[in-house]
Amino acid sequence: KIWPRQGPALRYENFEKIGQGGMKTIFKAYDTHGDREVAYAKVREDIAVKYRTTFIQEAKLTASLEHPNIITIHDIGLEKDGSPFFTMELKVGDSLGDILKALKKQDQDYIHNFQLDQLLDIYLKVCDAVAFAHSKGIMHLDLKPENIQVGKFGEVLVCDWGLSKTIDGRTEGDE
Repeated sequence: KIWPRQGPALRYENFEKIGQGGMKTIFKAYDTHGDREVAYAKVREDIAVKYRTTFIQEAKLTASLEHPNIITIHDIGLEKDGSPFFTMELKVGDSLGDILKALKKQDQDYIHNFQLDQLLDIYLKVCDAVAFAHSKGIMHLDLKPENIQVGKFGEVLVCDWGLSKTIDGRTEGDE
């Protein structure tokens, strides 16, 4: 269940678009309550209202997965117009997809920073995140290098749980 709030405009400010996916647009925003920058996800304007439930299910399912290698959801709510949003931690770094592309192009900075032992560490952290999700009965279903965020200090986050399902085939909130 999503509850009306006073509106994100009172809490979040300085929106800067940083990405867009099949269902959502992601902004970097400043959270005035937490005094931090966050990633603010909202349903794309061209998405039919009937799919907003799927958007909220992604947020709730991801929020249920508290693990150091799974993106953290901070807030879920409704904008003034009734469209849903959620906020999550904002990590600065590259996706694993970007890292692999740079390595393939023989980028010397990436070759220096992502040697075999660092890549294996990333792999193990992804395995830990997926094993944890599976232990909770949740499958990611869209695991790819572009959905793995690697921070500048070795943080590894599995992101974009929008296609996830429970192992019994239900999505979060199905009856």
